[in-house]
Amino acid sequence: MAVLAANDAFYAALHGGDAGAMGAVWADNPVVSVAHPFVPAVVGWEAVVTSWRTVFAMGRPTAVRVRDVRMVRGANFASVTCVQEVETVRGGRTLGGVRAAVNLFQPAPGGGGKWLMVHHHSSPFEEVEGAGEGGGGRPPMG
Repeated sequence: MAVLAANDAFYAALHGGDAGAMGAVWADNPVVSVAHPFVPAVVGWEAVVTSWRTVFAMGRPTAVRVRDVRMVRGANFASVTCVQEVETVRGGRTLGGVRAAVNLFQPAPGGGGKWLMVHHHSSPFEEVEGAGEGGGGRPPMG
């Protein structure tokens, strides 16, 4: 499915630390946004791509794993939620974290079946062994 292919392209660009590939997965418009952990959200294509250049300059991810992927798609909008695990080497130290992510997409202008990202948000969380329905590692919601 095209939305999941767009989501995969985002994570491939993240893992590759490739700002050009990252820019290509985003819709080029002034309302796209990204909310990286621990910093205020940025809005607009140029600001979003610049934020990724900054992230990659601090250290290219050495491992990116995505799991628990769920997609909801309408005619003109789609959301993908997932858990992302990212490891990065900075200053000789391996840093990693588990984050809940929400990725939003819209169809590319002109059709063709391609979808482009309009928002990415990731928030760190701590998994709890055996918590949640079915022992999925997440505390129950309620």
